[in-house]
This record gives sequence, C-alpha cells and structure tokens, in this order.
Amino acid sequence: MILLLNLQKMFIMFKYSIGFIIFLNAVCLSAQILPNSINLNYGKVNTWKNDTLEFYLTNKSNTTAKLLPTYSPYLLLLGPLEILPFAKVKYKIVAYPTVKGNFDFLYAYYFSNQQEPIRVSAIGYVKGFDELAMFECPKIEQVDKKPTSFFNLKIVDSSSNKLIYHATTNITSYGNSINFEGPSLKLNTQIGLYDLTIAADGYLSKKEQINYIKSNEIFVIKMVPISEIPLIAEVLLNSFPDLNTITGVNEVILPKEIIKENEIQDLIISQNSVIISNPNIETNINLDIAKEYQISGLPPQHIIILADVSFSMKRQGHLDALKLALNQTIIALRPIDSLSIITFSAQNTILADHISATFKDSLANAIQEIQAKGGTNAKIAMKSAYGLANYHKNEFANTNIIIFTDGKFNTPGVSNTWYASYANERFVAEKIPLNILLFSADEMDINFMDNISNNGGGNLLLMKSETAIGDAVLKILMSKK
Repeated sequence: MILLLNLQKMFIMFKYSIGFIIFLNAVCLSAQILPNSINLNYGKVNTWKNDTLEFYLTNKSNTTAKLLPTYSPYLLLLGPLEILPFAKVKYKIVAYPTVKGNFDFLYAYYFSNQQEPIRVSAIGYVKGFDELAMFECPKIEQVDKKPTSFFNLKIVDSSSNKLIYHATTNITSYGNSINFEGPSLKLNTQIGLYDLTIAADGYLSKKEQINYIKSNEIFVIKMVPISEIPLIAEVLLNSFPDLNTITGVNEVILPKEIIKENEIQDLIISQNSVIISNPNIETNINLDIAKEYQISGLPPQHIIILADVSFSMKRQGHLDALKLALNQTIIALRPIDSLSIITFSAQNTILADHISATFKDSLANAIQEIQAKGGTNAKIAMKSAYGLANYHKNEFANTNIIIFTDGKFNTPGVSNTWYASYANERFVAEKIPLNILLFSADEMDINFMDNISNNGGGNLLLMKSETAIGDAVLKILMSKK
C-alpha cells in the first residue's frame, strides 16, 4: 500500500514537473537563424511574478538579421533588435497568463534574412498571481548594446599605404564564410584563426591567415600593385642570379593596355616634353551659377571626380582645362562640401580622399598633381569611386560621381557592356548618381557614355567648350535627376 502511494506521488510530481516549458522550433529556409533547443522546467508556479525564460539565437548568415516588428498580447520577446553575422545572442520570453491554471501560448517572430519565422511556444501552470506583478513589466531590453569587441581589418596599397576602396575580401573561420567589398571591416566575432582571401583589380591577389587574440586588434593587409612586379622580379634576379632558372620569374607577362587612337603620338609628345594646350581656354566660372549653388540650401555634397589622365586628354588640352576649372569650382563650394579626386590611366591614383572644401590649399595641391599617363582602365576607377563613396557614406549628405573623359574605355579583358551594367547595379543598390563630362563629338563615344550615365542614374554632358567645365559641375550638383 505504501509502495502504491509512493508511486502515485511520484506520478503527480512528474506531472507537474513539466509545468513550465519553452520550446522553440525554427523552420527556416536555408536555416539562417538557429535557436538552441532549450527545455526549462519551473515546475508548478505558486505565485506568478512575470518570470522570464532565457534562450539563445545564432545568426549563421553573413548578413545582419533584423527582428521585424511583432506584437503578441501573451508573449513578450525581450532582446536585441538585430543579430550581427555569425553572432550568438541572448533573448528572454515573458508569458502573460490572465487566469489561474494551465496556459499554452504560441507565437511566431520574423527576422529580415529568412522567410520562415521562429516559432515560440510557452506552456505552464499558474496557481496564483502577485498583485503587484499585474502592474509591473519586466525591463525592456529591445535596444541592442554596441559590441565592445571588434575584429578590425584594413586593406592598403603596399607602396602608398592608402586604402584600396575596390578590394573584395573573403573571411573564413569555423566553417563560416563572409564576403565584403571595400577597404575596411569591423566585425563583432570570436577569438580564433581566420583565413583571408583578398583581391583587387591592379593588385596581386593575396591569401593570409591571421590569429585574432585581442579585442579591437587591427590587422593591416598590404597589397602589391601589379605594376611593381617587373621591379620586384628585377631585384630578385639581381640578388639571386639562379632564381631565373628555378622559378622562371622573368617570364611574368603583364596584361598590355589597349592603346587609344593617337596614344602613341601622345606618348612621343610627352617624352619630348612638348606640352600642347589649348590657347583659347577660358575657365571663368559663371558667378550667377556659383551664387545660386551657394544659397541653394542643398545638403552637404561629396563630389567624387574621376579624371581620365590618358595622353590624349593632355594632347587636346583637356587636362589643363580640367585643372583650371576644378580650382575655380572649389572656390564656389561651401564649407560643408567635400571633394575626392581619383585619376585613372593604366592604374588609378587617389589624389584627394574626402577632403573638406574648407581646406582649399590641400585641394589645390591635389588638383596640381593631376598628370597625364597612358591607358584608360576605368573599371578600377569606377570600383574605387563607389567603394570610397560607401566608406564615407553619410545619411545627411549627397554623393555625386563625375567622370571626365575624352572617349571609350579600354580596360583589358572587360567587355563594353560591363560599365553600364556595373553602374546600374550600384545605382540601384546605393542611389549614387554617375555623371559623365565628355570631351568628344564622336557619335560612338557619345552613345557609349550616354548608356553608362543613364544606367548610373546620372547625366551625360558634352563639353564642346572647356569654358563650361566649372559650370557643369555645379549644375550637376543642383540637378534633381
């Protein structure tokens, strides 16, 4: 009899031992958000006091998962509003039963990076309520605290130590992988080994493993420009004469630039130090347009100049005109504006990196550095411009990319359709207009550039006279397109 009573008591205890259980079931397409399987046993709740249960969610994707707005009168989810890539965060659930006895609640919570919700089920048994608890709510923790531990990465040119804005990087660790574009990254992640694969047009690709052991540690990856390969090879061969037969290092062949029409003639002119300029250049900026811009009330402007510095631009006098016009344009800019200058030929060079218009001397020095070179590799320049724009992105400022060129681009191995396609892709994603000031009357050049500017959300302006350059820049900034 005693044994029977003991068994009966054990059955009753077992029955109530499962009184309060939280169960999460994530049925996710591609399983981006993974909840841990948690079984918490509170037993029978004698006095309900808005008790909370904790659980963890892990974001397995390489994009930030944002918690979408949801409301349930019976289940309150407490925790951060977003989960960073590969991060694991803690959430709390508060159930709100209104009557004594058993309760069973089910609700779905949605995140931005997956279609299927995280389904949360809470059951329990309440014997009584704390009267004060009916008027008190648990502390809301919906505001995510800023992470205090960052993995910092910077990609720079090995010669100049300048940021490489068009770099693309793959980071792999613990079976997870993340890709990003740009010169730097801040990632809230765990300590450990990370495998990096970095690529950038005009640079040797690089693979490197780094050991992240300290919070806020900064890793600087230096990329070697392809243009330096012959110099490196020459140094190696001079230092190690037998290296040639071992590695065949002198067999390195660089991709040759497609030379524009008249480029050979331009090269000869440059070598003989003969500068041909247009004696009729007048670059006095229209004061009415300058005044109209200064009182326009427009948000701060970040103007990114992409200057084609091929020899043909110099031969026709366009570079001289451009430099004079930019010098006058910076006078018309407001203190809240900023200017970046990227020149492109066989490679691109960043002469000014988001310099405030208040530093007119610095901008004038950068403009003076614009010099003619060979080739017209616009692919690198465009990637750098968009990368630079994103790096300095400000929600309160406008960004405009303006290309100055005299004809078709000739990046080796790149089809003519790439430029318009890339411009459209970036405009759709970032709404940064790409404008072109063209120094050519050739119909094929006009159609080619018009297609790029249209796809880039900007305008094509034909520079029939160099006197219009400065005015054209200000008109672009005031354009509503």
